[in-house]
Amino acid sequence: PAFFYRFKTEAQREVYIVDFFHRMQAHQERKQARQADKKSFVHTLKVGQLMSGSWGYDQTNAELWEVTRLIGKCTAELRAVKCRSVAGSAGSMSESIVPIKGEYCERTKPVTARIQEGNRCRVHRCCTVGPCGENETHYSSWYA
Repeated sequence: PAFFYRFKTEAQREVYIVDFFHRMQAHQERKQARQADKKSFVHTLKVGQLMSGSWGYDQTNAELWEVTRLIGKCTAELRAVKCRSVAGSAGSMSESIVPIKGEYCERTKPVTARIQEGNRCRVHRCCTVGPCGENETHYSSWYA
């Protein structure tokens, strides 16, 4: 059963059933359109592209990555890059940071991720990264 309702009249029931099938058809059309968009999606990432993302609850953990290799049609290998603090940006347990292109974190292993719409990649369960510029600043706080 798709629904469990009682109706006062047969006419109300028939209207609901017709509307139900119209909604099901519209849902199927949206689903097919999304699938077609996924098939036609072409990413524009290039090797050397910097990526950024952030996550956290009482703190903001900024993550900075660089595309080191493109694999196939829709997969990228990413490596975490080191960052430097922006002069004068330090505040109360926070600062702005900038990525250092080409300098990788030794403790972090390369991550292989599927490239999603918007040239975004999920690097772990808490963070999805997207393209950013080399001089773009990112807010980071270690406790709020």
